[in-house]
Amino acid sequence: MDFSFGFDDFATELTSLEVRKTRKYDRIFRITPGGSVDTKPIIWHDKVYFGSTDSNIYCIDANTGKELWRFKINGITCDSTPIIVDNILYIPSFDTYLYAINAINGKLVWKFKTGGEMVTTPIIYNNSIIFGSRDGYVYTVDSTNGKEVWRFKTGDCVASAPSV
Repeated sequence: MDFSFGFDDFATELTSLEVRKTRKYDRIFRITPGGSVDTKPIIWHDKVYFGSTDSNIYCIDANTGKELWRFKINGITCDSTPIIVDNILYIPSFDTYLYAINAINGKLVWKFKTGGEMVTTPIIYNNSIIFGSRDGYVYTVDSTNGKEVWRFKTGDCVASAPSV
């Protein structure tokens, strides 16, 4: 599927999300969330997941465009890509939390607080989530319970994704 983001006025608000078939370019569906989509959407099990500047995480049926659930957070998501491992969606936020949300029902599994906003895409390695924060640390937390495993102090904010 090709994702096309249509903007009426290239300011800060997303006016639509349009999904088209790859070859015919027929519109499958179009949705209008309440804010800009500043995360990279991902598709998993025929569902589209993304964060928005309206402080919601969305799960949309990729075939119909129907909203399946939304999860309210206390800040925006920005410049990151959510990841899904073992039915859990992990997404960082500007409200200083990394969220672990059940990807099927949209319920909170756990959240982990850092000292700064997060704009990086987390990765999973050996049952740990690794990510950076603008507080100058790279964190590793246990993916099952959100408990900190270790942190490493860098020289300044961390604005790039880790890699394994």
